Amino acid sequence: MNGREKDKKIVSVNSAVVPEGMDEEDNLAEVLDDAMEYGDDVSVHFFKDCTVTDREIDRISFEKIFFDHCSFENVDFDGCSFDNVIFKNCSFVKCSFSGGIFSRCEFSGSKCIGGDFTSASFIDLNIKNSSFRYANFTSSRFDRVCIKSCDMRGAFLARCSLKNTLFSETDFTEGEFFQTSLSGMDLTSCKIFGVRFSDGAPEIKGATVDMYQAADLARLLGVKIKE
Repeated sequence: MNGREKDKKIVSVNSAVVPEGMDEEDNLAEVLDDAMEYGDDVSVHFFKDCTVTDREIDRISFEKIFFDHCSFENVDFDGCSFDNVIFKNCSFVKCSFSGGIFSRCEFSGSKCIGGDFTSASFIDLNIKNSSFRYANFTSSRFDRVCIKSCDMRGAFLARCSLKNTLFSETDFTEGEFFQTSLSGMDLTSCKIFGVRFSDGAPEIKGATVDMYQAADLARLLGVKIKE
C-alpha cells in the first residue's frame, strides 16, 4: 500500500436494512393519504412502480420501506423522518424534504433534480449512481455519509456540517460550498470545476486535490499560472 492509499479517508456507513420477502404493493398514494388523515407512521412496505403527485405529507415517519421505481411529483415531505429506507430507481420532481431526518437510508439510481433538503439531517446515508442536480442542501448536517458516482452539478451545499463524509467520483461542477469546510476531504476523483466558495476560498483549506484541480483553484484565488 503506497502513501497515497494510506492517507485516503475511510468512512464506515451502516447500510439500510429492510425485511426480506415483503410482497410488492402498488397502493402507495392510498397508504400516504391514510397516514395523513390518521397521523399514522408508514412502516414495513415494499412499494413498486407507484406514482404520487400533489401531496403534503408533513412530519410522517417512514420505517423499513423499499421504494422501487416510484415517482413523486410536487410532494412535500417537510419534517418527515426516514429510518432504514431504500429508494431504488426513483424519481422526484419539485419535491421538498426540508427539515427531514434520514437515518440508515440509501438512494441508488434515483433522480431528485432541484430537490429541497434545506436543514435536513443525514446519518448513515449511501447515495450512489444518482442525480441531485441543483438540489439545495443548505444548512444540512452530514454524518457517516457516502456519495459515490453521482451528478451533483449546481447543487447547493452551503453552511453544511460534513462529518465522516466521503465524496467519490462525483460531479460537483458549478456547485456551491459557501461556509462549508472541506478539510480532510479527498476530492481527487470528483469534478469541482467552477465550484463557488466564499472570498479567499477558506472552505477548501485542508482538502486534497490533484494538480489540475489545484490549477483551477489557483485561478479562483487570483493566482496566475505560468504556462
